[in-house]
Order: sequence, then C-alpha cells, then structure tokens
Amino acid sequence: MKKILGLVIAFVLAINLFNVTNIGSAATSKGKKIKGVWAEDIKGSIKVTNELQIKKVNGEYAPVPAIYYKNKQIWSGKGYIEDNGYVEAILTPSNEFYLIYSTHIGAGNSVTLVAVNKSGIVLSKTKFVNQVGLDYGLDLPNKLTIGIERYNKKWNDSMPYSEQHTGIYDMKDYQLNGGKLKLIKKYVKKY
Repeated sequence: MKKILGLVIAFVLAINLFNVTNIGSAATSKGKKIKGVWAEDIKGSIKVTNELQIKKVNGEYAPVPAIYYKNKQIWSGKGYIEDNGYVEAILTPSNEFYLIYSTHIGAGNSVTLVAVNKSGIVLSKTKFVNQVGLDYGLDLPNKLTIGIERYNKKWNDSMPYSEQHTGIYDMKDYQLNGGKLKLIKKYVKKY
C-alpha cells in the first residue's frame, strides 16, 4: 500500500512539475523569467501569458524576436541576432513584460530592451550600443543590468581587433517600472 501511495504522490508531483515548467522559462512568485538561445532553444513560440507570446520571425538577414499580444504582432526586432547572442525576458509580478536581445551592427554590438504592459501596449524601446563589448541581463522581480566595456585607448588600426577589448566594464543596475529605467547602482566589473 505504501508503494502505491508513493507512486501516486510521485506521479502527481511530476504532473505539476511539467505544468509549471516551459522550455526556457521559469515561474516564481517574483514573476517569470524566460531565457533562450534562438538558434537552439526556441522552436515556434514561447507562451509568456495566455495573451502574450515571443516568436521568431524572418528579419532582413536572419530570424529576429517578435512580441505577440492576442495573436497580433505588436513589436519585432531589427538587424540579426548574433550566433552567441540570446534573448532574455521577464514578466514582473505587476504583469509588465520586458524583453532584451542582442544584435550585431557593423563593427559593434547592440542590446535592445522592449517594455510591454499587461494590455499589450509597447511602453518603451531602449537601445544600448558599444563598439567593443556589452554585458547585460534581466533579473526578477524587475532589474536590468547593463555593462559597457571600456575601449582600449592605445588601440590603432595596425593592431588586431581583439586588442580593442580591456575586459573592464562600467556596470549599471536599473529598476524597471512602467517602461522606465531608474538607476539604482553603478560599479566596475573586470572579466
């Protein structure tokens, strides 16, 4: 009898685990975080809520992320996602949705942050650009971290491109609210 009861409990727990978990996403009481490498992880779309989805659509050069609300596209990226780039998104406890993704633009890098409210209205689009390197991420419940790598001032055209990198990043943490960024912390990080 104990074995049967144990199997039933394990089965119920397994069903609940599969209902809560989605490929590339994790839900908590602080909100929901979605992260995935486009080329490998995202097939078709990711359901954020019953009304909100992330899909990849054909861009000018390659697939780009798009946000759909009630099956209607409300925003899509431009450029192309770099091979090692990724898309991250969070749904805050107040049901604001933030998506961040990276693209290559010529010799530099670009990171775009898009904010959408619970009614499917795009609140803001913010772009961060740097010729050398960018570090970025979203954390629950509503934090964005952006790091801009310092440029090697001694670099010149006769040197390899890799010599532009210093590995020193000027980091900023922002609180996200209503599509706006509020600076909460500045620091330097060395890789």
